Amino acid sequence: MAASTNTPGNKPGMKQSERIAINIAVTFLRMVTTVGMGLYATRLLLRSLGEIDYGLYGLLGGGAAMLLIIQATLVLSVQRHLAYQIGKGDKEELNAVFSTSLLLFFAAAMVVVLFGAALTPILLKYLNYPEQRETAVLVVWVTTLLMIAVVMVKSPYNAIFMARQAMVQAAFFHCFSSLLLLLVAIIVSRYQGDRLILLGLLMLLLRCFEFALMHFASRRRFEEAHVKISVVRRDLFKELLTFGGWGLLDAAAMRLRQLGGNLILNPFFGPVANASYSLGFQVQTYEQSLAWTFTRATSPVIIQRYAMKDFDYVRRMILSVSRMSTLFVAAICIPAALEMPYILGVWVGVAPAYATEFCTFMLLTVLAEQLTAGYTSGIQAVGKVAVYYSSTAVATFLPIALACLVYLAGYGTPPMLVAFVAAGIVSVVFFRAWHVGKAVGIPFLQWVREVALRVGIVVGISAVLGLLVRETSGLQEIARLSAVFLSYWAAFIPLTWYIGIGDQERKKIKTWLGRARQIVLKS
Repeated sequence: MAASTNTPGNKPGMKQSERIAINIAVTFLRMVTTVGMGLYATRLLLRSLGEIDYGLYGLLGGGAAMLLIIQATLVLSVQRHLAYQIGKGDKEELNAVFSTSLLLFFAAAMVVVLFGAALTPILLKYLNYPEQRETAVLVVWVTTLLMIAVVMVKSPYNAIFMARQAMVQAAFFHCFSSLLLLLVAIIVSRYQGDRLILLGLLMLLLRCFEFALMHFASRRRFEEAHVKISVVRRDLFKELLTFGGWGLLDAAAMRLRQLGGNLILNPFFGPVANASYSLGFQVQTYEQSLAWTFTRATSPVIIQRYAMKDFDYVRRMILSVSRMSTLFVAAICIPAALEMPYILGVWVGVAPAYATEFCTFMLLTVLAEQLTAGYTSGIQAVGKVAVYYSSTAVATFLPIALACLVYLAGYGTPPMLVAFVAAGIVSVVFFRAWHVGKAVGIPFLQWVREVALRVGIVVGISAVLGLLVRETSGLQEIARLSAVFLSYWAAFIPLTWYIGIGDQERKKIKTWLGRARQIVLKS
């Protein structure tokens, strides 16, 4: 991957490879920090609110948060267009995209608030809650709707930080937000009045403060963050909405696939299987957060370089991100899958039936999807997403159909799970490698040779060694867990160095390690 010292948005003198390395490290540290503080805040809130109020807050917040699917897909659209214009170096068009996107999100926020307000009578009528908590339910619902509106209006400011690759500043905002969330949890836990109402009001105040802080920082740092109504254009409004609309189709299909898994399990196997599926989905969510470390840090680079017509760099980056992201996730999830029964026992105590299988297959699904992690950024850079998103939406439903057929043929849960996961991998992963590869000029066999085969050798040999240690060591519990992880890494690290990564990646890693060594010696 060629390095450039003058990519738009980078500091003078900083090579693109150095920027990517810093972004990946910062994104990973941000994820670890925010997840850690978030888990502790959740623990405090659960204890202080009690099961009923905490359940109501989760239900109301979760129901309203479904509306954030719109926000998530529009953010990807805005970030893509911002990064593209940064790559082209067109400041006027960049300001037009930002100003138009802010108006778009403001309109979307108003729709969300009005839609939520219209649902309020239905919510109060049909939601199951203690009669004396009606006022608290209403307050939390209203504050949640307003909070989502604030988050949506804040989105263009967040997108410009990501498009400009200002990951350090973005990480600061997210960590600071997590710290404030922890502070809110502490305040609520010490309050003697209605804690649920206080939580709703404080969370709204928190989101408003975040918006004010990011708005001020964006205007100070980025010239294009100064909104100009005169540059707002109808064609840009339509383009952003169309691009986001196709992404919305894909996101909705993924949500329905997750819901569909629960729906086909419930009538066939009962609520115990649903509990196992929910555990597996939670494990999958944590793993996806880890996997997004690479894609979030590199997606703006791929889009910018495509706009600069540096297509060779884009192709190398797509393959490199796919390879590195898969190896990064495999370093944790494969040994975890080998010791899933013990990990589940420590985490939840007595796990429901089939929980081990669900969690294991969910881990493997996310791992397999990383084999084409860079391809999503590639098709966003090209901009021709209609065929891609509509096809992946159809492919997303294939696992549900195949799982139903397997069950109707007389097989049980484990075979149905295998069918569910296998269909998802084949329909999504290989479609990306073929269709997107064709769009960006990467032959399918090149992906097989440079990504799938390399990663397969590294992970396969390492997993076999870890499995042998697990089955033959005679160790128990934490000792066996440690032995499996250490033996797996003993094979995984050298195999990754000599087989899993390419020559260019090895050179960059050596350079980074050398500079880190010099910094340590000087200190």
